[in-house]
Amino acid sequence: MDDASTPSRELERVAVETLGRGPKGARALGGRDAKAWLRAVIADVATWAIESATAADVEGFDLTREIVRASGTRGAAPTAEAAVARAHRETTAPLFRDAALGLLKTAFDGDEAKARRSERFARAWAMSENGEVRKTPNGSMRVTEDDAAGDSRNAALRARVARHVDVGQELLDIERACELASSSSMDEFNGEASDFDEESLAEREMRASGLRLVGATRGGDGRALLVLRATDGKDIPVNALTVGDRVTISAVGFVSGSYDADEATQERLGDIAPAQATVRFMGDALGKDAIGRYGDAGSITLEYEGDERALATSLSGLEVCLSRAPDETTYERQRRALNILASIPAVKRSKPACARIVRTIFHENRPTLWRDARGFDGGDGVHVEAVAAESLSRVERRSVTGVTFDNSQILALRAASTKKYPVVCVQGPPGTGKTAVVIEMIAQACARGERVLACAPSNLAVDNLVERLDGIDAVRAVRFGAPERISAAALSCSIDAKVAEATEAYFQKQRVDSSETSATLRELMERYQKATNVPSAVKEKLQGEIEATKRKLKSIVGGGTKHRKAAQTKIVREANVVLTTNAGAGLDALQTLPPFDLVVIDEAAQASEPLSWIPLVRGKRAILIGDPCQLAPVILSREAIEAGLARSLMSRLMPSAETLPLRDDESSARVSDGILTLTLSTQYRSHEAISSWSSKEAYAGRLRAADSVRGALLRDLPGVQDTVLTRTPMLMITTRSPQGRIPSEYSERRVGGSYINEGEAKTAMAHVKMLLKAGVRAKDIVVISPYAAQVRLLRSMIAVTLEDFADDRVVDVSSVDSFQGREAECVIISTVRSNGAGRVGFLSDSRRMNVAVTRGKRQVAIIGDDQTIKSDDFLRRLVHHIESAGLFIPQAELFSQKAEVVAERAA
Repeated sequence: MDDASTPSRELERVAVETLGRGPKGARALGGRDAKAWLRAVIADVATWAIESATAADVEGFDLTREIVRASGTRGAAPTAEAAVARAHRETTAPLFRDAALGLLKTAFDGDEAKARRSERFARAWAMSENGEVRKTPNGSMRVTEDDAAGDSRNAALRARVARHVDVGQELLDIERACELASSSSMDEFNGEASDFDEESLAEREMRASGLRLVGATRGGDGRALLVLRATDGKDIPVNALTVGDRVTISAVGFVSGSYDADEATQERLGDIAPAQATVRFMGDALGKDAIGRYGDAGSITLEYEGDERALATSLSGLEVCLSRAPDETTYERQRRALNILASIPAVKRSKPACARIVRTIFHENRPTLWRDARGFDGGDGVHVEAVAAESLSRVERRSVTGVTFDNSQILALRAASTKKYPVVCVQGPPGTGKTAVVIEMIAQACARGERVLACAPSNLAVDNLVERLDGIDAVRAVRFGAPERISAAALSCSIDAKVAEATEAYFQKQRVDSSETSATLRELMERYQKATNVPSAVKEKLQGEIEATKRKLKSIVGGGTKHRKAAQTKIVREANVVLTTNAGAGLDALQTLPPFDLVVIDEAAQASEPLSWIPLVRGKRAILIGDPCQLAPVILSREAIEAGLARSLMSRLMPSAETLPLRDDESSARVSDGILTLTLSTQYRSHEAISSWSSKEAYAGRLRAADSVRGALLRDLPGVQDTVLTRTPMLMITTRSPQGRIPSEYSERRVGGSYINEGEAKTAMAHVKMLLKAGVRAKDIVVISPYAAQVRLLRSMIAVTLEDFADDRVVDVSSVDSFQGREAECVIISTVRSNGAGRVGFLSDSRRMNVAVTRGKRQVAIIGDDQTIKSDDFLRRLVHHIESAGLFIPQAELFSQKAEVVAERAA
């Protein structure tokens, strides 16, 4: 039987018996020519694998078979040993990987790091591992039935992961293309997009236009700063630009608004190349803290890396537009994480730290399909079984953080400390104390001696964790991230601040030494210049002293970099909690650290799956905590959303509501094919009338109100009068007339890509006034809306509304999205949409409305056109709930001062 027809396993057995174990060099193969021949054969196979192979080819690939086939094109082997070595996996697998890496380095212009991170190298690595012969206990090389079954399972796992990664990377590319287009023009998204899609994209606008440059200077740290204000003198409106964003500065016209300038001026406009900068402040003065991550601002201050005065001169008198630059770094880190994920199942010898996480998430019984899941019930968890609390690790009743926890929270802590399950998902509905549980989980892990990587999708969420962990004895935390993106309260825990503190004494001494050495150097150079009539030996000695002093100065300067790096290494090594955003977990400084014992992802339901894998591939166990029934990941591309990129990994792993029994015992968790899941079941925020609607719609009736908040109303607050409005937990103020018509001023109006409703805004202000007159404090009221244009309108009206009321704070006005995670005693929601066609746009996003309603503690007042709202089934149920659990009042009655009468009659 010739080699081509001989099974690979038999060839590999013979090769091991002939050549022994361990890779073989040129001498063992019969000389350099033999080794070169074998390398050339393997290079042919590697070339095909890199240039032509797909993910589907990985599963059926047999390295030995392919090398034997390819050797036919290279002629007979120079030696018998070389012929045998074609099947010697100890030799061929490393040569195959080296050849593949060499080809990829050429493709990536010599960048080996990028080549190793590429998905093609991950596939080549998997191919090199396929069909490996194992050593049996007696030392012979053969494949047992268990080995064959294991190989089959591993091959199936590799195939599942590879397919999933391929689709994920395609979706990332689609989203990136959409982001590139949106950064230049929102017009790209018109055409066939639905009403819902157009509104979603408009509300996520990534631009600030109509600006002019009013100043260029240097900050206290020496960095160039550019200050821009709106050309009309008004505040720059709320949009998706935030502190820390990378933006492109483009000249789009003239401040005067005239485009009839002479030809030379027009050419000047066309010659100005776009520049890039970073949003450093959103406020009214240089050097002051940002007024907020989202919000209207008097000015925007940018940090610019180039010549700020030259740019200021070129932009003088011109209208400027800022557009958020595509985040290439996050895109590359997501792709790299997916490449690492694809390579994990193929690695057999080193056992990557995250292997258990990957095997569990990609269990053979678990669907790995990307699919759209915009509603509450998006989980794919299967084979759900109850897990008794007694089977989980016990935790001390006295918490590390000093907080008293309820039964469901204690169950979550026990689940987090149980090492049997590599992946734990904890759902935290609104008001259930999720953040306190996360902090306790991290603190307990530190007390057990574990190293923790704690992440969240946003800087705000990470900073919240940093601030809550500060001061806990067991925790030594360090925050990674750009300083301009870190809140002032969390900045002291940042790696930059800690390094600066640790190196302060060194650099003080360095500045003294540098100054003294520089002075010595100047003195020596002056003496050398004046030494015209001195012996050459003296000049040579001076020259030697000058060179020695230059070397000393260079050493002083260079030593600072080494000292700073050593200080950072020491700080990170001594820390037991590293905090950063999901994307920040891809920093090179963190990639070189040993794997973490535990990865905790807070707000996990707001992170897309590729974004979640960045930290997950760095840990041995993972805890995902969040709420898939609240806001989803922000994805721009409608195509990517429909294909599943807007679905978080946590949403995919949690069991759907239909798989759970109608009554769920809070003393037990659920396991779904190796993934432990549970839900915090008691909320401590809202009146029962508010939480019961959310519980029924989003949480299958399992969310209960704590006794402390069950009946809490506005009238119970100090100084608040007992009126019908202050004793009402839910209120609907309809803008539709009693005759069923839409008054003209209460019709929606499109502004750009967003909507406003002036009548609703006036009604919201009227309700605010009535609450203030009843004694409710301004700081206890917040007005929110899903539409950015309506938020701007409400903010412009609130100051006038509050003129007659003295308070230490104004009423907060915010978008629904930016108010997630916050709460207020009274929440007023302006829905905006009012039309005869029953179009509700993205009001139909059930998760966004769940967030909006559950922000309120003692009252939720919804202002809108009930007929338009009720055209959507989900919103109709909300209106009916208010009618049964609260009050329903026409806006005309509110303005005619008859609200109390109407309310009494309704009661």
